[in-house]
Amino acid sequence: LQNAVVSVEAHVCGHQVDIVVERGRKRLFVELKTLTIVKQAIRQALAQLLEYCYWPPDDSRAHALLIVGAGEADDEDDQYLRLLRDRFSIPVYYLTYRDGSIPGIGSLVDDVLG
Repeated sequence: LQNAVVSVEAHVCGHQVDIVVERGRKRLFVELKTLTIVKQAIRQALAQLLEYCYWPPDDSRAHALLIVGAGEADDEDDQYLRLLRDRFSIPVYYLTYRDGSIPGIGSLVDDVLG
């Protein structure tokens, strides 16, 4: 996460976001879930991330949203997230954590935050 500022349990507009990654003027909100069923993790985390990003109603507070869970996403999970990004312009992604790390987060930050 070169050239990025990472804050844990960050306070943003009255919300406590698990992790906020900032690069320049762009932000990535990260919600951590221990659930192993990816669909359930997405369902729980997405509502939280949207609230952190838009409540109270305002311009978006984050450029992208990341759900990090214990389960491995399958093709259906990936298709669902792609649909949310393409049809509804919700910039949401999912990664799996392993052994205390989040493989792929550096690439994702580069892609979505530049």
